[in-house]
Amino acid sequence: MWTSPPTKRRYNILQGEIYVCPLLHFPAKGGIIDEPKGFYITKEVFLMNNNRDKLRALTLAALFTALTTVATLLIQVPTPTKGYVNLGDSIVNIAAWVLGPVYGAAAAGIGSAIADIVSGYVVYAPVTLVVKAAMAVASALVIRAASKRSGSLLPRIAAAASAEVIMVVGYALFEAVLYHSASAALLGVPANAVQGALGAAVSVAVYELVIKRVPRFDKK
Repeated sequence: MWTSPPTKRRYNILQGEIYVCPLLHFPAKGGIIDEPKGFYITKEVFLMNNNRDKLRALTLAALFTALTTVATLLIQVPTPTKGYVNLGDSIVNIAAWVLGPVYGAAAAGIGSAIADIVSGYVVYAPVTLVVKAAMAVASALVIRAASKRSGSLLPRIAAAASAEVIMVVGYALFEAVLYHSASAALLGVPANAVQGALGAAVSVAVYELVIKRVPRFDKK
């Protein structure tokens, strides 16, 4: 017999042999659940699906790590502070939106740091790892929070902009320490701002026009 669930639950799905998934009705047996609707699946099926999701996330993270590295190496314009302008920020944002804050941060930070090392900017690699990871976390969290209250485009622009602010400020602070001069660090701000604006525009355009139209690729 099928029935609607009670309004509250005390059944711990992580400790039992049966797991609960939302969106479908379920038979009236076993513990009490929170979801307004749900169905029972076995522990083995739950774990198999969970492992598949983790494998997919790791695969995509490796892919976006490589894409970030390639995009960063593709075009490099030197700046007055001995850094360089690149297209890597566009992939940093897309990785954050596809993978979420954890895997996105790993892909963005590691991929960008590898590009610095390969390009000979080894001194920048540690700060790049931190800054790009922070960008991805901010971009993912902003889009996650803002998209619940409005459509996709404006939250995505806000997410990309917040990430690029972190990039500009982060590198300015690092270069102020590196060169022991705030005025010297400010020389790199215009170039980083241009990189940020370009990266934000490209990431939003590519995601809205391409990524979100690919089945399941937009699912975190």
